[in-house]
Amino acid sequence: MTSYRRRFLAILKEPYLVLLSTALLGLLGIAIADHTESENWVFTFIILVILVAAMYTLDPENRKNRRWVFLGVFAIIAQLVALTDSPFEGRILAAMVVIFFFSSLTLRIIVQIAKTNRVNLHVILGSISAYLMIGIAAGLLFVLVEALNPNAISFSYTTEPNLHDFFFYSFVTLSTLGYGDVTPEAPIAQFLAYTLAIAGQIYMTILVAFLMGKFLTRH
Repeated sequence: MTSYRRRFLAILKEPYLVLLSTALLGLLGIAIADHTESENWVFTFIILVILVAAMYTLDPENRKNRRWVFLGVFAIIAQLVALTDSPFEGRILAAMVVIFFFSSLTLRIIVQIAKTNRVNLHVILGSISAYLMIGIAAGLLFVLVEALNPNAISFSYTTEPNLHDFFFYSFVTLSTLGYGDVTPEAPIAQFLAYTLAIAGQIYMTILVAFLMGKFLTRH
């Protein structure tokens, strides 16, 4: 019984499980807070929590990860800037830092997964986490594009899109689901849309091939 308990506790401490759970609960929280009076504070806090969960996947004792830890701390500070009445340029810069961290972390996770020799829970959870990080980073990037170029993306169901709307658009595009209720109008938004769709398909194709290849080599 003690052995099973230790395994269960070890699974709960799995860094990618923490990141995956935090990201999913965060997206749920963003959906619940959608178009409420406290949405801005809730959105900012949830992104901050996801950043902290992302930091948890880093091993600060490893010298190679120290630069990632530094970048993560910088991203957390940048996200805290969003809670202040900072100038527009400052908030844009802070958003770019957060997007860069999420994007870099996603690439790091994918590289780590590619270097593994076997398929285990850590690899599977990391693969799913990376997919969610792609969607979150892209959603934040769409927010940035809209901030710099108003009406770059047209939403048929609202004239005041918020973070939840951009995340919705990001994951619908990433999965190539495409409901047709959101349309990229500006060239840069169109470029990001089809680039994200291509990236989503390539990721899933390569991921399945990779996992199956690693699994079959063990048998």
